[in-house]
Amino acid sequence: MSSLIEKIYSLVIRNILSFYTKNIIQYSKKYGIWKFKGVFPYRYTISGELLSKILSILKKLIIERGLRLNVIEIGAGSGILLKSIYNPNTYLVAIDISWLSCVNTLLNLGYKIDVICGDSAEMIKQGKFDIAYSNPPYMRCRPR
Repeated sequence: MSSLIEKIYSLVIRNILSFYTKNIIQYSKKYGIWKFKGVFPYRYTISGELLSKILSILKKLIIERGLRLNVIEIGAGSGILLKSIYNPNTYLVAIDISWLSCVNTLLNLGYKIDVICGDSAEMIKQGKFDIAYSNPPYMRCRPR
């Protein structure tokens, strides 16, 4: 039953989004994730040694040991990192200030997690989390 609900949910969301976003969605079969143009890449690359270690530990705790944690990702983008640690027994929250990223994360993870579109500082104050992490975009800046 759950699988049928997921398929229906995914189909409805895709149809609604395609109406509004014509030709701006990309899908990666390799990662099983949708991405809007304008949301940071869905490639599963981690640009920091520390974040890589944290996610490795999280995967072991959540997926292998089944530990129940409250985890929040700040600046979730397409949601690929949360998808990599998803477990039904864990409470996952994605926060992003970009509505496009929030909708993108919903498309990829749907009702499995909570997605909050807004200022992360205010949202974190309102909840209790065991782990909070962020993988901000690494962009080259031109000196002013």
